[in-house]
Amino acid sequence: MNNLLPELRSATSALHRELDGLVPDPTSDTAAYGGYLSRFHDGLAAAWPMLDWEKLNQLALPDAALRKQRYHSLGMDLDRLGIPHAELTDHTAAGAGTATGCLYVLEGSIHGGGILLAKLAGRGDLPDDSLSFLRGFGDENSPMWSSFTGWLSRIDTTPEFLVAAREAAMRTFACFIHSFGQH
Repeated sequence: MNNLLPELRSATSALHRELDGLVPDPTSDTAAYGGYLSRFHDGLAAAWPMLDWEKLNQLALPDAALRKQRYHSLGMDLDRLGIPHAELTDHTAAGAGTATGCLYVLEGSIHGGGILLAKLAGRGDLPDDSLSFLRGFGDENSPMWSSFTGWLSRIDTTPEFLVAAREAAMRTFACFIHSFGQH
């Protein structure tokens, strides 16, 4: 067992609180929800180059394809709401530590999605098929998070890997802080 998960939590806790303070309530109407998804997508697009899916697969990330598809579902939700967005393009030069640190932040966002989904449930003004990103993995959200954190604890890390992961997690939060802070 390594100390990667506690290291990432410790390094990003203040940034997490800062971001939480910037995220507006997206549940008031369709425009607010669309604006939230758009800002989230902007942050995701800025962080996406840090995700080296080949390296994550080499580290045996469980359910990698399913996890990756969740992020692409954000674009599909934006399409259903008629909101333009850039497509996410894969990169393969980020490195394993960087990709892991970035993914830690992104996978953690699924908890907030579930909370928002509960608040949006039953709203007649939102197309049901525009909620796929917030649904995440559905009833499997908690098991998928547990699988992810278990994976983090099993990665064979080096000091360089830890530094890269910590810096990437902090940069990922910075991408979202910028995205939500500019609107």
